[in-house]
Amino acid sequence: MKLYHYYDESTGPFKNLSDLDIEEAEIILDKLRSESKGFASKRSKEYLFLP
Repeated sequence: MKLYHYYDESTGPFKNLSDLDIEEAEIILDKLRSESKGFASKRSKEYLFLP
Protein backbone atom coordinates (compact mmCIF):
# COMPACT_ATOMS: atom_id res chain seq x y z
CA MET A 1 0.00 0.00 0.00
CA LYS A 2 1.22 3.49 -0.80
CA LEU A 3 0.12 6.56 1.12
CA TYR A 4 0.31 10.05 -0.29
CA HIS A 5 0.02 13.43 1.36
CA TYR A 6 -0.56 16.42 -0.88
CA TYR A 7 0.16 19.90 0.41
CA ASP A 8 0.43 23.50 -0.66
CA GLU A 9 4.03 24.11 -1.69
CA SER A 10 3.97 27.58 -0.09
CA THR A 11 3.08 26.20 3.36
CA GLY A 12 4.95 22.91 3.27
CA PRO A 13 3.95 19.47 4.57
CA PHE A 14 1.47 18.74 7.32
CA LYS A 15 2.36 20.07 10.75
CA ASN A 16 0.43 19.21 13.90
CA LEU A 17 -1.11 22.15 15.81
CA SER A 18 -1.05 19.94 18.91
CA ASP A 19 2.74 20.17 18.97
CA LEU A 20 2.56 23.93 19.58
CA ASP A 21 1.66 25.90 22.67
CA ILE A 22 -1.95 27.14 22.61
CA GLU A 23 -1.08 30.77 21.79
CA GLU A 24 1.08 29.86 18.80
CA ALA A 25 -1.49 27.34 17.55
CA GLU A 26 -4.22 30.01 17.71
CA ILE A 27 -2.11 32.45 15.67
CA ILE A 28 -1.44 29.85 12.98
CA LEU A 29 -5.05 28.65 12.87
CA ASP A 30 -6.31 32.25 12.56
CA LYS A 31 -3.89 32.81 9.68
CA LEU A 32 -5.09 29.65 7.93
CA ARG A 33 -8.71 30.79 8.37
CA SER A 34 -8.03 34.26 6.99
CA GLU A 35 -6.30 32.74 3.94
CA SER A 36 -8.93 29.98 3.58
CA LYS A 37 -6.11 27.44 3.27
CA GLY A 38 -6.71 23.76 3.70
CA PHE A 39 -8.98 21.72 5.89
CA ALA A 40 -7.83 23.49 9.07
CA SER A 41 -9.23 26.80 7.81
CA LYS A 42 -12.74 25.38 8.22
CA ARG A 43 -12.36 24.52 11.91
CA SER A 44 -14.46 26.38 14.47
CA LYS A 45 -13.09 29.09 16.78
CA GLU A 46 -13.52 26.61 19.68
CA TYR A 47 -11.50 23.85 17.98
CA LEU A 48 -8.36 24.23 20.12
CA PHE A 49 -10.42 24.25 23.32
CA LEU A 50 -12.60 21.21 22.69
CA PRO A 51 -12.05 18.28 25.06
